[in-house]
Amino acid sequence: MGTIEIKKVERKVTVGKKGEQRQQVKKTYGKIIYRGTLRLTDMAEHIMKHGSIYTEDVVIGVITKLKSCMQENNGLNG
Repeated sequence: MGTIEIKKVERKVTVGKKGEQRQQVKKTYGKIIYRGTLRLTDMAEHIMKHGSIYTEDVVIGVITKLKSCMQENNGLNG
């Protein structure tokens, strides 16, 4: 089963308008670290264990439909 961690990353970024004095400030971001791959059946089982009223087959159907919809809309809303 895969896991996702969030790592704190600090970066210096330049702020201010062009033509004016600009400065560098330190900003903190969250970076997602993926460890392994989570299979569809593993995800459906995990969702069920967190109080879902739906069975594994229904959860798999919803995830599959969501994937299809996301692929169809890729690039249309950006």
